[in-house]
Amino acid sequence: MFLKAGELIDEKTGNPNAVSSVPVQNDRNFVRFDLSSPLLPKPDQLRQGLLPGAFQSAWSSDGRVYILLQGEVYNEEINQENPCGSIADAFCAEGHNLLSKLNGSFIIILLDTDAQRLMLVCDRTASKALYFALGRDSLTFSSTLKPMLSGISSAMKVDPYSAASFLAGGFLLEGRTLASGIRTLGPGEMLVVENGQVQHQTYWQYGFTQPRDTRSPADLEQELFHLILQAVARRTQGQEALGLMLSGGYDSRIILGCVKKLYPDHRLQTVTWGVNQLCAQCDATLAAQLGAMVGSKHTFFPLHPQALPRYFADFVNLNEGRTDAVGNYPESLRFFQESRDSLGLTYLLRGDECYGGSGLVDTEIQGLHRLQIHSLPGLAGAYPFIKKEVRAKLDQASAAQISRIIQKCPWDNLHDRKDYFCYTEHLFGYLNPLSQLKERHIQIRNPHLDNDVLDFISRIPTPLRLGKALLRSTTRNLLPELCRPGFALNSSLINWDQQLRMEADLQQYVREVLLENPNGFSNLLDHNSLRNFLAESFIKSPPRLWPLGHSRKKWRRLMGRYELSRSQQIFRLMILKIWADQFNMRQFDFSV
Repeated sequence: MFLKAGELIDEKTGNPNAVSSVPVQNDRNFVRFDLSSPLLPKPDQLRQGLLPGAFQSAWSSDGRVYILLQGEVYNEEINQENPCGSIADAFCAEGHNLLSKLNGSFIIILLDTDAQRLMLVCDRTASKALYFALGRDSLTFSSTLKPMLSGISSAMKVDPYSAASFLAGGFLLEGRTLASGIRTLGPGEMLVVENGQVQHQTYWQYGFTQPRDTRSPADLEQELFHLILQAVARRTQGQEALGLMLSGGYDSRIILGCVKKLYPDHRLQTVTWGVNQLCAQCDATLAAQLGAMVGSKHTFFPLHPQALPRYFADFVNLNEGRTDAVGNYPESLRFFQESRDSLGLTYLLRGDECYGGSGLVDTEIQGLHRLQIHSLPGLAGAYPFIKKEVRAKLDQASAAQISRIIQKCPWDNLHDRKDYFCYTEHLFGYLNPLSQLKERHIQIRNPHLDNDVLDFISRIPTPLRLGKALLRSTTRNLLPELCRPGFALNSSLINWDQQLRMEADLQQYVREVLLENPNGFSNLLDHNSLRNFLAESFIKSPPRLWPLGHSRKKWRRLMGRYELSRSQQIFRLMILKIWADQFNMRQFDFSV
């Protein structure tokens, strides 16, 4: 059933004056409709075609605009008792100008019945996933990948650019997915459907203003702290059961200081995880010390590497083949489920940010490397077991994609470019999918990604973004007591190269996944070479890297050639093979 041009829907009942019989497929949590028809889907079809319970909806006061909202909007002028209706009314008054003002983490599906226009909109950071595919005469979209694939009778072709970027960097670039033709809506983007046409538009773009803010560092520190405090307040009002993912760095530390300033009498719950919390100057140890300083109820979740074989495939299924971070979650999402069920938390504050990547870089390739964005041809010796003809195709796709990403950047300064890539690729392609993964059990809120904070960062001089210089000085000067324990020098995450050498059960699981039950992905590999690679990776005492080896590694990096660990290569292979089994009818054929 569709709405016809000019057809009105009763605001209370949701029933149109007339009913059309043109079909829309929406029975498996996706929506696909015919663009050759001048009609648009009814609200019920849009709502029922997406994940149950994930969206709220409302009409504008005049019954013209219908809004579906997944997520939250924090603007003070938006009525939080009825955010959808408030947004719908605001859109009726302001039109497209409203979109860049909306401050939050959301997907909005907007149906304008007067204009016969459908809009799919994500927030400035694309913090929520919205998958879409354009056919010759159809548009398909969903908030998860698998339902879209399940509606297709045959296996999808695999996108070679995505396969190459995943092997090279462990995540997907340009909003692509492993399934060719299916993409995710990017930061500040929207799809507009009108008169049978679909336009892919950008309503807001991350960038840097000219001239830059030249006030004194002390003034800038005061403003940044005020904006972070305001962002934390927006995300914590009316919520008692809040928690904070705490590490030994600046990002979560300044959020901790803001929470205690806003709610000095509230006993905050802080959580962290790692192999252990007893190692000197590691992030888990410092998190426990910081929690004790502010009197939080601190929970440490120990990582159990022996659990990985049991949960590896579960991670791939939940993360939809978007990142290689399986080693950080060897028990899948247990921490986040327990944070909700055992600790009673409603949501977790998280410290994803865009204050500037690590220090000075000398070349574009070096800047990309800091963000784990690699060109596959530049990875010395990686994946020697991929068949030559397949590797040539992947190398070609990887080089073309990196070139395309570089050319799209509108900024000239090398460090502005690095931070632009950090926002448009690393945040969007790596950090956001991990937040979306956690949100399967508990809501995640990121104060550092508040609109006002992002606007402020776009105005500060480039040197204040080098190594997060302004964030660091703000934390040290305005929260000195929280800086006394020092800062993390070591990670408490699992050394998977070491685990591969020592754990027989893990070795057996790797062999089972990669060498048994072949599927379409297996056809890309030379299995004799792969067996040899695995045997070398499982040697308990690997050959020592003598000083000459270190010099060669440093020289390679200076030449723009980098290396991957053996566990990175093995886990990425396993994820791709399991993805083919779970998502693509065991096939892994590349698109042309």
